[in-house]
Amino acid sequence: HFTLTGCLALACSRMILAASVEIKLPSPQSWPSVACTAEELARLRQAFRSAGPEHNVIARRVEQADEALKRQVVFPPEGGQHNQWYQCDKCQLALETVDATHHRCPKCGQVYTGYPYDNVIYSGTHNRLGRDHSMCAWAYALTANEKYAQRAREILLGYAERYATYPYHSANMGKLTDPPSSSGGHVFEQTLNEASWIVDVCEAYDLVRQSSAFSAADHQTIRNDLLLKVYDNIAKHKAGKSNWQTYHIAAF
Repeated sequence: HFTLTGCLALACSRMILAASVEIKLPSPQSWPSVACTAEELARLRQAFRSAGPEHNVIARRVEQADEALKRQVVFPPEGGQHNQWYQCDKCQLALETVDATHHRCPKCGQVYTGYPYDNVIYSGTHNRLGRDHSMCAWAYALTANEKYAQRAREILLGYAERYATYPYHSANMGKLTDPPSSSGGHVFEQTLNEASWIVDVCEAYDLVRQSSAFSAADHQTIRNDLLLKVYDNIAKHKAGKSNWQTYHIAAF
C-alpha cells in the first residue's frame, strides 16, 4: 500500500512529467480536424455519390440543409432562459405559446409576456439556428457547394457580433433584478448549455473553415469575438468533478 508521502511523490512526478511534454498541433493544420477525419469524410462523400441505401441517409442531411436555406436567419434580441420559468405562477402548469411574446396558462387563461417567458422561446430559436448551422456545414463538406458555407458564415458572424452584447443572465433569474450566478451565460442561461452549444458550433466551423466564403478578417472575428469570448465565460465557472465540467472541458 502507498503511504501518503508516496502518493504525493507519485502525483508530483506525474505533474512534472505532464509539464515537460511539449504539445504541438499539426503544421500545416488541415481541416476538418474535429468533426471527422479526412478518411471519414471521404467515405461519407462516396456514400453520397452512390445509389445504395447509404446514399439516402447522407442525402437526407443535404435535404435538411436545403430546408434550412429556405428559412430567414433571425437572431433573438437576447439569450435564452431555462424552461423551468415557462409556467403559470398560480396554477403551476406549463404555458401555451400564443406567439413569441404572449404565453397563456391553459387553466386560468392568464397571459404572460416579457422576461423570462419570451426568453424561453428565444432558447428554441437559438437551438434551431444551431441545427441549421450544423446541417449547412455538413452539406458543404459533402457537396462543396458554397451556398451552404455562406449560410454557416452568416450564422457564425451573427453570433460573433451579438455574443458579448447579449445581457449576461443565469437560470436562477426569475426576474431581471435577481442577482446572476457565476454559472450563467449570454446566448444561454448556463455554462453547461453554452459549452454544449459551442462544441456543435466548433464542429460545424471545422467543416466550413476552408471555404472561400470566409475572409481572413472573418476568421479573426469568429476567433476573438465568439470562440474566445465563450471560452472566457465558461472558464469563470469551475464546476469541479461533475458532468458540467466534462462539457466545459469538451468546449475548451
